[in-house]
Amino acid sequence: MPAWFNAIWPVALFFLGQASTFLSGSINEKRQIARETKARQAERDKVVTERRETFELDHLQRLNEALQNLGRAAGRAHVADLRAARETGHYGGALLGVDISDVHHQANRDVHMLRNLVLDEGLRTQLARTQSALNAPNSLVRATPQEGEQRFHEAMLMLNDAQDAIAARIREIYQTTSLPERRA
Repeated sequence: MPAWFNAIWPVALFFLGQASTFLSGSINEKRQIARETKARQAERDKVVTERRETFELDHLQRLNEALQNLGRAAGRAHVADLRAARETGHYGGALLGVDISDVHHQANRDVHMLRNLVLDEGLRTQLARTQSALNAPNSLVRATPQEGEQRFHEAMLMLNDAQDAIAARIREIYQTTSLPERRA
């Protein structure tokens, strides 16, 4: 081998080693950055999920209470209409007392406000139907007491179904948040 080759060979190996070290370092750094980015994204996703679940739980619990209040208000209005029906022979059409009317109006507003914040479209539709059914007996004019009773009974069944659906969603949220994390 020529003498110049023996002089260049160690220098060439030195630069080749440096290039190899630089290349492996940059590859490792890219992998580390990718792992850190993935970990930060997973943490952000976890925080967003927790905030969404907290929001949903809070609103579902408040909505369940508001539905209960609306059911009570509808019951009070129903009893007032039944009393009027005993005197007139017709269910509905009589003016409700201010206290009953105000409570009923406020309960409707609360349910409407909270219902629109429900994330599940199917549940939101069910709640709208339930709210409408709870107001249906009050909209009857000169109906028979039996029609009023039937509408009120249907509304109460829908109220029970809606509250069961809310409770099922709350249980579902609690079940998914209590599961241990899985490592990939």
